[in-house]
Amino acid sequence: MTERKKFLLLTVTAILLTSAIHTEILCENDFVRNLTQKIERAMLTDGNYDTAVEKLTVLLKTYPEDTSIHIDLGIAHYGAMEYKKAYGILKKIEGAGLKKGTKKLLLYMISNIDKNRIILSQIEGAKNALEEDGQSAREALIEAMAIGHYKVLSEILKEKYYYPLVAISHIIWIKNNVPDFSGIYRLSGDVYYSAMLYRKAEESYKRAIEKDPENSELHHVLADCLVAVGDFDSAEGYYDKSVELYKKQGLGESDAIVARLKKIRRALPKKYKDIDELIEDRNYDGAEALCKRRIALNPGDYVAIVQLGEIYWKRQSRKKAIKLFRKVVRAAPDYPIAHFFLGRAYVFEGKPEKGTAEFDIFKEKMELLPKTDDDTTDFYVSALHYISYMYSTLKQYDKAMIESKKIIDLKPDDQQARYNLAVCYYIHYRNRSRAYSELQRIIEIDPNTYMAGKAEFFIDYMRQNPDPRFIEDFTFIYEKE
Repeated sequence: MTERKKFLLLTVTAILLTSAIHTEILCENDFVRNLTQKIERAMLTDGNYDTAVEKLTVLLKTYPEDTSIHIDLGIAHYGAMEYKKAYGILKKIEGAGLKKGTKKLLLYMISNIDKNRIILSQIEGAKNALEEDGQSAREALIEAMAIGHYKVLSEILKEKYYYPLVAISHIIWIKNNVPDFSGIYRLSGDVYYSAMLYRKAEESYKRAIEKDPENSELHHVLADCLVAVGDFDSAEGYYDKSVELYKKQGLGESDAIVARLKKIRRALPKKYKDIDELIEDRNYDGAEALCKRRIALNPGDYVAIVQLGEIYWKRQSRKKAIKLFRKVVRAAPDYPIAHFFLGRAYVFEGKPEKGTAEFDIFKEKMELLPKTDDDTTDFYVSALHYISYMYSTLKQYDKAMIESKKIIDLKPDDQQARYNLAVCYYIHYRNRSRAYSELQRIIEIDPNTYMAGKAEFFIDYMRQNPDPRFIEDFTFIYEKE
């Protein structure tokens, strides 16, 4: 297994960054949470450990019981290469009743310091010697420290759980002092990727490619980063280069990694804003002409074919639209949007089973994308709303709830999704408290919207009609905006 795969597998289950510190450990004060998050980010991106120590020490005096500040302060001292102080702070809260996930990470960190005590002590000693002796033995001390940092970093990344904040402290020091240290930019990219700081990961991977331009996996992971930030055009180029390099190594079309990369490559969203804008303006003649020009240049342009199908659909030429959607599904089965439009067409034709099958494929293909840009996320949310509504009409309320929850995962402030969830809880599962909670959240998000007004009316109706089993007419709840 490659090093990057190991890192990603190890960190998938880890609680990263502020989620490790602030989601598991509830911080009572929003001001404190926001401030510590800024300090953590500065440590992670810039290595401002000394400044972090100063700020967190002051903060801890005001909030001495906040264990998240203790953890941050321990990490800050660790990054400043004050390992004894860091160890003492972290040991002090080891039995402080932490949540399970946070406690695991903390114990792994303490264990790692224990295992690497000798090396860490040598690094700290060399650092002090550098500060005292100036230039006398600088080169030898820096070389020894770089080797020590790398050894400890390697041990950290072998663990099942680790704080990216801790791992990055070793990387930042090496990059600042020995920038040509072999493999350091690759490691930097992997840690930033695991921490979901994709732009920082992109910078590191590009530096790594400069030193190793024929490395197929580096092009692969850089493409993943670019997808995560929505730069699909650049991502395509790096995916193509990665496939080319994998093939040079002897891998064939049927090899798992090549096949997967080609699937992701084909599934990438395309931006055809000129056509989109014409469709939004209902200039269907102009949009159709532009689609046909693109298809004439490239008969395999499945994005333009799907857009042409959508134009036909809006013009009520359903059969022509369905024919195009089916054509794309056959030619480019990993392109998600075609499956959604075909599923919608099947539902319209009165074939819900075929429709739901296409919707399942659509969602599966969307999951191939590590992250999407805002436009694609908006489309995905809109599609999930339609799918949720379709499941509701089929009385498959459990599935409707799943789609609403997916929407809320993507957009926590989506009032319509929370309203639909409240309807399911109240009418179909008789759970008044969960319904009430969702309705209250809608009002908190924005009390001045149409959905907030519906939520207020729904709450009042629930109070007057406590048992939904005896209510027959729920049309006011399902009424569309």
